[in-house]
Amino acid sequence: MAKILSIICVIIFMPVCFINAGHSILFFTKYQDNGVITNMLKRVLLFFSPLILFAFFACQTTDTASIKESEPAISEKPEVSKPAEDAKKAEQPQPKPPVSKVVPKVPPNKPVQPKPIQPKPSVASELDFSNKLKELLAKNKFNEALKLFDTYDQNITQKPSIQNLKLAILISNNNLDEASVLADSLEKKYPNNTETLLAQSYLAAMSKNQAKRSAYLKKIIALEPKHSEALTELGNDAYSAKSYATAAKYYSQAIAANDGNDDAMVGLADVLYMQGDFAKSEEQLAVVLKRNPKNASAYAMLARVQFEQNQVLPAIENINKAIKLEQDIPEFWSDKGLYCSRAGKLKEALAAYSKVISLEPENYIAYIYRAGINDNLKNKAEAISDYQKVLELYPSYYFAAEGLGVLYFEKGDYLKAGDAFYSAWKNAVDKNFYALMVTICYYQLGDAKKAKDFMSKQLPSIDRKNNETLYFLSRLFVDHVGDSDVTFRLSKEENKTKRYRMQFYLAKFYELVKKSTVAVKLYEQVSECQYPAFFEYRLVEAELAKNGIAPKAK
Repeated sequence: MAKILSIICVIIFMPVCFINAGHSILFFTKYQDNGVITNMLKRVLLFFSPLILFAFFACQTTDTASIKESEPAISEKPEVSKPAEDAKKAEQPQPKPPVSKVVPKVPPNKPVQPKPIQPKPSVASELDFSNKLKELLAKNKFNEALKLFDTYDQNITQKPSIQNLKLAILISNNNLDEASVLADSLEKKYPNNTETLLAQSYLAAMSKNQAKRSAYLKKIIALEPKHSEALTELGNDAYSAKSYATAAKYYSQAIAANDGNDDAMVGLADVLYMQGDFAKSEEQLAVVLKRNPKNASAYAMLARVQFEQNQVLPAIENINKAIKLEQDIPEFWSDKGLYCSRAGKLKEALAAYSKVISLEPENYIAYIYRAGINDNLKNKAEAISDYQKVLELYPSYYFAAEGLGVLYFEKGDYLKAGDAFYSAWKNAVDKNFYALMVTICYYQLGDAKKAKDFMSKQLPSIDRKNNETLYFLSRLFVDHVGDSDVTFRLSKEENKTKRYRMQFYLAKFYELVKKSTVAVKLYEQVSECQYPAFFEYRLVEAELAKNGIAPKAK
């Protein structure tokens, strides 16, 4: 009787199931763009009703068999009906129970009920997860976004697409160790998932493993030749290697695969900029900004193109737009510092480089630029502090030692000035002028012996064939004779910059031998330099100021 009733139920309710399935299809067709609803969830919902009917039929059959069945013998195993096996297959895999010699008794008139199937997450819960995640990511609240993964059903959060999203968040949040573990796990499960492989390429780049990164990117292209993001990354790598033609090729391929790839278009604009084609570069950027007026990288790139064409004020305007959109990009602030320095807006430049340092405390280049600006603003103590920080971060950077030496020399602190110039002398390729400054500092400290000993050791290293005048100039600080010969040689020197620099040291020699009037005349001659690009000019200005004389030209 029960079997007949079950058949009747199937006949009655089966059309209902198909109607329900149809409505489900329409529902997902309408709302398929909402959230992160996956195909697996769709299938579950489409076939959920037939599965319940089938389980109901199985239970009815089991019930009938149980009523008729007598208590089984100890040695006999009860037969499991086919519907019951099917029901068990629908369950989540369970660990096998230990083998027992005794089969448990089944009370009469009480059918064996399979464990209830765990309900699948609802559409609403998945959409809720997606919406909350989007809201947090829009606000760059990465830590809160990561915590969200722990508050939702694993049926949602453990899907490959969602796990790859979590991986991207971990990388963005600089949780590199956790990201690496997750990436390796996903790659093991899904070795051909391009999202996972792309994330692995980012991690390889962060660990500076270029070979590993290239391997991942090439694998992606092998799996999907028109993968726009991977092509863009290959373009970025070629650009970093200064292979601009190759970079342009990859960027163009990325754009052909996806004409909405703004990163590739900005990259191509950068290549055109490096190649000197400013007009085409601006055309590329105009397309991007028209489509997406909130693209910070495009504004920053446009500013660089404009600055290169001496359009300083428009460059400042556009870099400010970029900063307004992305406030924590060190490169943007560094560019602003450069543009403002050129425009004479030193206080704004100073603030910009200070922002770079706050974002990247070990960015020694930012300290160098800030030191120069502090120096120009007469913030001498701050400039000294910045140069010292540079040498702490990068001890062999002799330009910082040079700047520090000049500041101490101007203060009259010849001991610290000598130490700074000595550091520059140790690390510089062209050591000769730094050696002269060390020697002068020894003389200023009243230690003529150290001065002569130090310079005597430097004389053999001077290339007399190409620097004979410099050789005889250096000898002046050892034996104090031959100044007229040096003066004659300098008059014949065709390289003006070289002549001006050596005239400064000749003037310093005359100071040492108490011929200050001749020294001042030489300082005035050096001040005639139209484009001074040597640190000695700075010291010339200081010496003329002591005598109440303004430089003749600058």
